[in-house]
Amino acid sequence: MEHTGQPNHYSGKVFTNPVMIDGASIIPSPSGGTEMGHEGNGYCIISWISPSL
Repeated sequence: MEHTGQPNHYSGKVFTNPVMIDGASIIPSPSGGTEMGHEGNGYCIISWISPSL
């Protein structure tokens, strides 16, 4: 798949308020704390916020 720059994922999910942080910035570390960039495979954090009824 090629990135389209749109929040609509091919699965039908739509991402709202996404944040992409470049590798030259301080970012949250998957093991806690922060780090400058990330060595090895990338990672993402996805938080489910259920809709209010």
